[in-house]
Amino acid sequence: VPQQDVIKAQTEVTAMRTELVMQASERRQAAARLNAVLARPADAPLADAEAPRDIPARALDFAALTKSAGERSPQLAVQAAQLASATRNADLVRASRWPDLTFGVAGIQRGTRLTEYELMVEMNIPWQRDVIRANESEALAMQSAVEARRDAVAAQLQGELGENWAALDALREQAAILRDTLLPQAQLTFDSALSAYQAGRVDFGTLLDAQRQIRRTRLDLLKVQLEQQMRLAEIERIVGEDL
Repeated sequence: VPQQDVIKAQTEVTAMRTELVMQASERRQAAARLNAVLARPADAPLADAEAPRDIPARALDFAALTKSAGERSPQLAVQAAQLASATRNADLVRASRWPDLTFGVAGIQRGTRLTEYELMVEMNIPWQRDVIRANESEALAMQSAVEARRDAVAAQLQGELGENWAALDALREQAAILRDTLLPQAQLTFDSALSAYQAGRVDFGTLLDAQRQIRRTRLDLLKVQLEQQMRLAEIERIVGEDL
């Protein structure tokens, strides 16, 4: 082959080594962030990455996801607990408008015998009606605020769930196109360019371009698979369970 083709091949190898160094750096940074989340030393060893997790069928069933989010979402559970507390507080404040009656019975002992009994009656009459009404209004306002906050959280979760579900479905189709169509086409293009280069019909640059297309397609597929896993994790966070 011509001398310039050898130089082009060496330049391409050097460029790929540079990319590998950058990717290794990104991998170490990601490992450090993951160790930080797990409260481990930044340089603690991690298991080697396995194949991407398959997308479960449940992750693509929007109706089932919506039902699970309504029943198991941690954020909605927090709002439900706060609403129950505000409702109980409003009931207690509302009950304070009525008089409180307290009855008590006590025995009087002389020596070893109970000789007399004592009966106690206590009545607490609420006189400050203005204060009671103000407390009732405050309690009801707090209850309404908690209800509004719960509805806002539910609407936000519904929107986030729909967004991630739609993105996951689109990424699934995109991954199928890259894996089943574009990558085989890029491989066929490279094989054809290699045969033509061996026969002297195309230059080395055409062969390198075909090889770069295969590499770019594989990287694009990995990026799509990574985005799929991130969307799946977001969906599981919203619904509050593993799918």
